[in-house]
Amino acid sequence: MSENRPAGEHASHYSPLPNADSTEQNMRSPGEQAAPFSASTNYTRWIGILGGLVLAAIVWFIMPDEVPHGARVTAATASVMAVWWMTEALPIPATALVPLVVFPLFIEGTEEAPVTVSSVGAKYGSDTIFLFMGGFLIALAMQRWNLHRRIALLILSFMGALRTSGGGHGVSPPAARSMRRR
Repeated sequence: MSENRPAGEHASHYSPLPNADSTEQNMRSPGEQAAPFSASTNYTRWIGILGGLVLAAIVWFIMPDEVPHGARVTAATASVMAVWWMTEALPIPATALVPLVVFPLFIEGTEEAPVTVSSVGAKYGSDTIFLFMGGFLIALAMQRWNLHRRIALLILSFMGALRTSGGGHGVSPPAARSMRRR
């Protein structure tokens, strides 16, 4: 040990051992630790729930009788989901699952193709949905690990190398200067 540094100084860089009170608090879920919603947030959410249901009923009754039953249910469901998304009356992932409940309850289907939770849920698992979900997950991972910045810096450093070698490839000097690392 160095004579300038007292023994045990390194321990000051680490957090102290938890006591009984802090251990109990850490065992609570994030939902329990979160602050309660304000009165205005609760009011907005209740207005959103009721407003969405009222708008769905209005859309249902305002549509012409020539419109098929399934299309009317779909339009009413879309309107209630839009209001619930905008007001966050329900959590957004829960709102996205509303058709899983509404369509089997209100659309009859046919004997060959009945509308069930399984048939509606199959639409959530289509190839296109998984393609988008995979792209979004890759984007989140790139953002989490700053890969998007690394790629941008690699491109900028390459452009700087082109500028110094005399091959600007159509990049004006002020634009090339703005792309250089500082």
